Amino acid sequence: MPLNVEYRLYTTVGEKYEIDIIPFTSVDRTSKGYEFDLDTAWLIPQDYCLQLRLKNGSFYENKKCLKFTVVSNDIKK
Repeated sequence: MPLNVEYRLYTTVGEKYEIDIIPFTSVDRTSKGYEFDLDTAWLIPQDYCLQLRLKNGSFYENKKCLKFTVVSNDIKK
């Protein structure tokens, strides 16, 4: 049974609320493994969390997220 991998990108408001920027989206399976591109050029400068969810018969959700900060989007007006 192949492993299904999904990711989502979200930000938080305070300590209670999560706002999806990219809802759970399937990760591409390639001959080298699983991969996806995350274009951050359109994101506004703030903190974000990237969460992975694995499915192999039943869901396993990674409770820890990869946190990162966009400091500049380099959009020239």
